[in-house]
Amino acid sequence: MKKIYLLVIAMMMTTVSCDDILDTEPIDKIALEQYIQDEAGLTSLLAGVYDALNNPSTGGYYQNLVWQTFDCTTDECYQNFFSGAVTGVTGNVFTTADNKVADLWRVCYLGIDRANQLIANINVPVMDENKRQEILGEALFLRAYFHFILIEYYRNIPLKLTPTTNPQDVKIPQSAPADVYAQIIKDMTEAESKVYDVDAPELGGAASRINKTAIQGILARVCLTMAGYPHNDTSKYAEALKWATKVKNSGKHALNTYADATLNTPAYTFVGATKTVNVNAFTNNGYAQVFINLIQGKYNSKESMWEADAKGLNTQGYIEVTRLGIDNGISVPANFADVLGANSGVSMFAMGSMYDKYQPGDLRRDWALYPFTFSSLPAKTTNVATLVQEPVPATTKFRSIGKYRRYYELGLKNTSNTGINFPILRYSDVLLMLAEAENRVNGPTAIAYDAVNQVRRRGYGLDINTASTASDLPTGLSQGAFQLAIEDERARELCFEGLRRLDLIRWGKWLQRMQDTGTYMGANAPSTALKNMKIEYTNAVEKNMTLPIPLKEMGLNSKLVQNPLWQ
Repeated sequence: MKKIYLLVIAMMMTTVSCDDILDTEPIDKIALEQYIQDEAGLTSLLAGVYDALNNPSTGGYYQNLVWQTFDCTTDECYQNFFSGAVTGVTGNVFTTADNKVADLWRVCYLGIDRANQLIANINVPVMDENKRQEILGEALFLRAYFHFILIEYYRNIPLKLTPTTNPQDVKIPQSAPADVYAQIIKDMTEAESKVYDVDAPELGGAASRINKTAIQGILARVCLTMAGYPHNDTSKYAEALKWATKVKNSGKHALNTYADATLNTPAYTFVGATKTVNVNAFTNNGYAQVFINLIQGKYNSKESMWEADAKGLNTQGYIEVTRLGIDNGISVPANFADVLGANSGVSMFAMGSMYDKYQPGDLRRDWALYPFTFSSLPAKTTNVATLVQEPVPATTKFRSIGKYRRYYELGLKNTSNTGINFPILRYSDVLLMLAEAENRVNGPTAIAYDAVNQVRRRGYGLDINTASTASDLPTGLSQGAFQLAIEDERARELCFEGLRRLDLIRWGKWLQRMQDTGTYMGANAPSTALKNMKIEYTNAVEKNMTLPIPLKEMGLNSKLVQNPLWQ
């Protein structure tokens, strides 16, 4: 794909590059008025809005903030400080001056301002009207999505619907959360009526461009969030059910059940020699294939509905790279980093209690949690060698995160970056949201059971449309018991996908779960040093559920009021 350079007015984009988002010719224009005179220019401005999701130069939300910082310390995952001081957001020891707290605020408002610039100038170019409305729809959705991220973390935020043209434009007060959410729903609903279907040729199979059913799925997520703590607008359960049902009834999505058996023992080439890597611990199944496709850049729109785009090696001018699969992967000796795609600096690990959530026969466990470690490796001077993995004892429940296995990346691996897209929305998530909303509205009906059992059957490697006592939830569950089953199922299916923290908060369980997880870690961690990491959890207090308004922003905008528990 082609690199996009944007040189526009202050508060808009600096250099922006993009892969698999939008296909545009390289351009170089020095004024916004010149830049938006044609469809290509408007399309490139849209690329810049998407860019805020995953560009490391802007500290993109999916580049590292969500999975490496804000969703790291939960009952799924912990940060290993390697006996150092436990600090920062992941250690629940942070202040209003924390850099990560500031980065999240900054990158979301950057994306909002870019969207506002585009929306304000949407009618300037002479162009095909259908494409104009599609671009407008995407910009409206992204503006809403950035506001959604902000309100979930900070609760009290300014609603910004106009572009920044001078320093006074940023001095606006916070809006009532209900007003912010009303605008989010309005923008997303309007966007849903404008954007193309996932299989429209105009989208060209781009994983990172939003489409009609993906917006419907995100609207289900937004409505479930509004229905839960602290918003407690329970009328939104019915709205969540409506949007999730629209996705299901579209017929455009299905769980992936295909698995490529040839990937069990891939061969890697480096410096003209071939090294065979034994990874037979990979259990061939449709669930694992979802992530192999993600790792290899093979977009399967039926299952993976929306992804944050990345581009691998950072050697060809692209900068949408991440450390996904490195910091949350498995340690690999340095001399094999180029073929196995990881390094020894892994800092994120699966919580031991995650192992216990999986029941016998659930194939997802040994994909989400590495069931092996790499043995001592031969020197790279050896032309051909076989790498043998060492099985992790069944008693070892604190394991490395296995979801983003870099040895499936195609070609040589960069030791510092990866090009693995981040999965923002998968169809299995939609099915689980549908089941949760249906249960809240109508109880554990056949519709709710069917949705969750499809996900479970795929996890067990079974036919998703055939009942099985080995996989299916027990019949006759009460509404409360069914809700608890959904909560555990979301952990098994969606772990390490940046959703757990906000799920626990909307269920009103985050603080208690943090304390319980700290107790579990102190009692069950396999070493004294690791037992001491329990303070990441026991540090947690009520105010940590809501981030403070960043200190720098309070200084720039005198109309902001600090969140109550942070005053």
